[in-house]
Amino acid sequence: GSGPVVINVDAMVNVMEFLPPRSLYNIALTCKSLREMVTTKMVVQSALIHGGNPSKSMAELHSLMRNHSIHVPSPLRLLRLANGKRCEFCLTSGTNHVRPGLGVFA
Repeated sequence: GSGPVVINVDAMVNVMEFLPPRSLYNIALTCKSLREMVTTKMVVQSALIHGGNPSKSMAELHSLMRNHSIHVPSPLRLLRLANGKRCEFCLTSGTNHVRPGLGVFA
């Protein structure tokens, strides 16, 4: 039988830096050690490189942080905001990016 698979941490981080936001989120949910490798920079780069609604969400969050309206969210929170699909207040679908001025899916 073969033992556990060992992956070089630097190689894993390099791969994670190029993943789209949804894939990065799925990896972050896999285990604690992978979740701890995800950085704010990695999430923002992923959203901006891959564009679409995650990019719109990052632009709105950047505006709120620049104005000191919100604190910098954790990397996992940023991933949830980049990948969100439901209103965070009523849980209905149809929302696809962070609402301007609020910093939440609404």
